[in-house]
Amino acid sequence: MELKHTVVFIAGIVIAVLLIVVAMLDLKKKEDYTGGKKTIGNLYIQQESYYKRKIILFRVLSALICVFCILAIVISSLIIARPYKTEIVDKDRYNKDIILCLDISRSMDEANEVLVDAILELVKKMDGERIGIVIFNCTPVVLTPLTDDYEYVIECLERIKNGYEIIKRGENDLEDYYYENYIFSGTMSGDYGGSLIGDGLTAAAMNFTEDDERTKLIILSTDNEINGNPIVSLEDAGEFCKSKKISVFGIGIQSMMEQYYNEMKAVVENTGGKMYIGEEPTAVDDIVSDIEKISDSRMKGEVETRAIELVRIPFILLLIAVSGMYVTMKITKR
Repeated sequence: MELKHTVVFIAGIVIAVLLIVVAMLDLKKKEDYTGGKKTIGNLYIQQESYYKRKIILFRVLSALICVFCILAIVISSLIIARPYKTEIVDKDRYNKDIILCLDISRSMDEANEVLVDAILELVKKMDGERIGIVIFNCTPVVLTPLTDDYEYVIECLERIKNGYEIIKRGENDLEDYYYENYIFSGTMSGDYGGSLIGDGLTAAAMNFTEDDERTKLIILSTDNEINGNPIVSLEDAGEFCKSKKISVFGIGIQSMMEQYYNEMKAVVENTGGKMYIGEEPTAVDDIVSDIEKISDSRMKGEVETRAIELVRIPFILLLIAVSGMYVTMKITKR
């Protein structure tokens, strides 16, 4: 602990010592009769046990008042001197950007629901990373651009989670309708879906900035079953990600055709990512673990030195000393 105004505390100590010296001199001083009315029988009264108890109590209480007073002076001078401690804060932050890219085809409902739960827990542990959410069927929709506003991201993920829970039990009321359409609105072509995987992956990749210092990752959840005419093929989307130094982690499902699985696996591995099957017991945990391992890359920030004042405990002690002095004076007057 250090003091910002050491002189003030030293002055408080000096005053306390002087008061102790004065108190000691008062104890040694013999008080002679200097006026007033004399009474008889003083010797008899002084020998009474009741009188002796009262005198002892008075002296003890008077000493306590002096002690509390001196403590209050010392603690007050300590507070005015502003005690503090120095804390060095390292402002290094993780420099990873993640975009969650979800194929919202009905075949992916179960895998997406489990993945969203895992990403929710991942977001709660983030420190400096940015995360975004893109969903797609026929058309990609950016639910959340890259941001470190984790509360907002968690809110969006909770809405997706609620939507999938409502889909499982069926539409019931207006609120359920809102959450279900939070997933599907804007991604469908009329009432029809399409699963244009290359378009969805490309849309996710285009949301990254050109900052080469940041690690760029996409978590792509899809069965890779194309239905429609995509503007960009999955292979071309993968090459685009590779050119932007974006690693793609793919999550498929067990019912995928072998051709679709092998095609998706080749694309994600070409970007430096890995392929997983969502129904496997450890698949989601593995992808989260692999992403967290990449978190070792950090941006070097400034080292900040903070002075944290330590006045809480001295202030509490001051309150105790003043309260003790007040209570003792009240008892003494009885």
